[in-house]
Amino acid sequence: MAVRGNRPGSNNGGGMRKGQKTKRTLEREAREAALAEQQRAAQHANRVPRRERGKLAIDVLDEAMNYFFGLAATYQPTDNNPKRDEKKFERYLDKGIDAAAKLAPYQSQRLSAQQVTHTPLDLSKLSNEELDELERLHAKAAVAGGDQGGAAAQVH
Repeated sequence: MAVRGNRPGSNNGGGMRKGQKTKRTLEREAREAALAEQQRAAQHANRVPRRERGKLAIDVLDEAMNYFFGLAATYQPTDNNPKRDEKKFERYLDKGIDAAAKLAPYQSQRLSAQQVTHTPLDLSKLSNEELDELERLHAKAAVAGGDQGGAAAQVH
């Protein structure tokens, strides 16, 4: 006798197939994928060079400095300048100098921020001929009346 279907009480073959994802799992994975995409986009925005995101303050200061110096040159009081105006010249020159003073720390380091260290030379590794040559070169390069240490240069 042929029996169709499952035996009573068994659930063989019924329900979800093995490995199939539920609706809740699919929604959670979609949320996680959207969050990961947002994080990737934020990281990419941080990798874009700052100059492409907008002008830096250093660029604005540089433009202002050049602008005011250009205006000052327009009103420079020279004999052959038809637009000469000493008051405007001084005003624009002062504004250009102010912008240049504010821009200077961004363009070059302060000398106080640099540390110079002196590394001593190991002269014991030099031969007598090399030492003689070094003395001759030092005497030639030394300032008249003494070197930086205050000792007078002598040639043997």
